[in-house]
Amino acid sequence: MTSGDFIMPIESTHVLQFARACGYDDEDREVITPTFLVAADTFDPDFDRRPRSDRPWYGPEDGREKKGASGFHASTECIFERPVEIGESLTVRRRQGEVTQREGSRGGRLTFTPMVTEYFDASGVLVATLIWTNVSTSVEVTR
Repeated sequence: MTSGDFIMPIESTHVLQFARACGYDDEDREVITPTFLVAADTFDPDFDRRPRSDRPWYGPEDGREKKGASGFHASTECIFERPVEIGESLTVRRRQGEVTQREGSRGGRLTFTPMVTEYFDASGVLVATLIWTNVSTSVEVTR
């Protein structure tokens, strides 16, 4: 592991909760959906939306300023080298991908920022990669 890596245990009850939230029946409780990988956020001590005692939760008292521009989630890509298995623990490593820009029709300059999350097994072999891309605009889009 390197600095910033963290462990994601693949636990059966966590898989079940995620499957239920996705609309699967309980008999499918061992189905690990491709999007289950986003659950790594739960285990990331540095994840921005993870509740922490040293900072307020999102809201008027959280210290974040609205800067006038808008942003949104544009895409999620899951690439699997092999199936994820219940009972294993994966080492998770995050890095920012290549940022690109283009002109939008309403939002001014669009900035595409991919976050690449890689999942490694106990032997250090890559199991899966998740690429989550956010887009920010240079001007606020209200509709």
